[in-house]
Amino acid sequence: MSLNVYTCKENDDITNAQMKMDENQVRRLPVCDDNNKVIGILTIGDLAQNNQQLAKEQINTTMKNICDCERNKNAE
Repeated sequence: MSLNVYTCKENDDITNAQMKMDENQVRRLPVCDDNNKVIGILTIGDLAQNNQQLAKEQINTTMKNICDCERNKNAE
């Protein structure tokens, strides 16, 4: 289990969710409603399939940053 759980709201812009995944090196974000009830999960695969708003370069960078072991070690 994770100690720090990062979430997004159902009305959040997908770019903000992508940045949150990138910055926190997470592959999945629980999606919450206005009452903080989990209503779904946004995955890195969802981002890859939604190429209308996110450039493929952004998604590639996010995936690279999520998987960057050295970056993860520096955060500890």
